[in-house]
Amino acid sequence: MCIRDRLVASIPPDGNDYRFRWSSGRLAKPTADYNQDISVVGDTYANISVGPYTVVTVNTVTGCESRQLVTEVGPPDNYPTPELILNNENTSCAGNGQITARFGDGSSDWDLSAHSFEFFNANNTLVASKLGSVGVTGSSTNNVASGLLDRLHTVKVTHIASGCIATDTITVPENISLPVFNFSQVNEDVDNNNVIDRCESTTNLALAGTASGSSTSNNVDLPSFVNDGTLSGHFHSGTSNTIDGEAVQKTNEWVEIDLGAVSNISDILIWPSRHCGSSCLGRIENVEVMISSEPFTDASGNPLGRDVAGFTAAQQNSSYSYNIGTVSYTHLTLPTTPYV
Repeated sequence: MCIRDRLVASIPPDGNDYRFRWSSGRLAKPTADYNQDISVVGDTYANISVGPYTVVTVNTVTGCESRQLVTEVGPPDNYPTPELILNNENTSCAGNGQITARFGDGSSDWDLSAHSFEFFNANNTLVASKLGSVGVTGSSTNNVASGLLDRLHTVKVTHIASGCIATDTITVPENISLPVFNFSQVNEDVDNNNVIDRCESTTNLALAGTASGSSTSNNVDLPSFVNDGTLSGHFHSGTSNTIDGEAVQKTNEWVEIDLGAVSNISDILIWPSRHCGSSCLGRIENVEVMISSEPFTDASGNPLGRDVAGFTAAQQNSSYSYNIGTVSYTHLTLPTTPYV
């Protein structure tokens, strides 16, 4: 706590004995904060913090009380006075906002050797909200915080020698331009080989990716069959979730392909397996396709989507999301240059 030395009350001598009762705030309290029972003169109220205080004078013989006198304890000269200013709004899904804690109105600079700075991504100074904590985006150097997402941020400035602390808050605004899916493009397959003609001259990034899934069927129909480049093998989820390690109903089953690096994507093509002929064509049903430049994992590295809460978190983590109904073939066209 930032401490001011003391407040001292006095009254002109008139032959009577007086005591002083003190309350923090702008009104006298029924129970005074200092010298409630007027056991001492109480003219000096020491070791108090910045803020308003109220004193009442009591005649020890008659019990009569004076009017309330309010006084203000101002901040000491070394009291920090930060004001957050916005340097950059957030224009990235990964976070690139920047703020600076300037000294007061900016007419002078901080003595960086005499102050410490902590930044938080909330309207509080909890450890869980501090930049650098697990799951908190952003970092700071001295009085500047960078790599911030669009949200409210707080700075806590401490004058090291006195322990005086002050805070300020600011909201980093969002200015992200997200591309929009476009499904109006005409896609032709003149050679009838189930691959759109213009895609045959491009690189199939999925072939080099690493596939994983929430479960398998008898450890035979593996997730790696999803991106092996053929339509004969197939991935089939099982009745037990191999990540949780216990038998569960097949809800929110998922399969993921990690491309290994952020890449430029123009099209996403999905086929049902052909291992069972034409009867397989309707098996892609109520599937959510999600795309993200970040792993679909929580702070502990566990995959998202294994339950309803995880599935919702995966949707929020994705840069693009599209729901597929009952179809026999799916082609998503990304009109600009999204990355995965």
